[in-house]
Amino acid sequence: MNSATPYELAWRKKNCEMLDIELSAAERRAILRQHTTQFEEQQEQRALSAPNPDKDLMLDALYSARAELLASGLDTTRIDAAIAASNGGGRT
Repeated sequence: MNSATPYELAWRKKNCEMLDIELSAAERRAILRQHTTQFEEQQEQRALSAPNPDKDLMLDALYSARAELLASGLDTTRIDAAIAASNGGGRT
């Protein structure tokens, strides 16, 4: 019969507790890593879907210049090409 001394039992218990703490920390790190990755992906999606104010200002200027040229009866093909190149959406 192998009976462990109280000291050995306490040492084994301490090792088990330390292992539990290490596993809990590893689980928390994995969860944190997963949440961080999800958060970064959401931020990227928001950045891609958010309107770009600089692009909007540029498009407004292009459309204004286009309207002035059309009102004067001048050629707007270059501005139309710039608008098409910037993917301005459905505005014409």
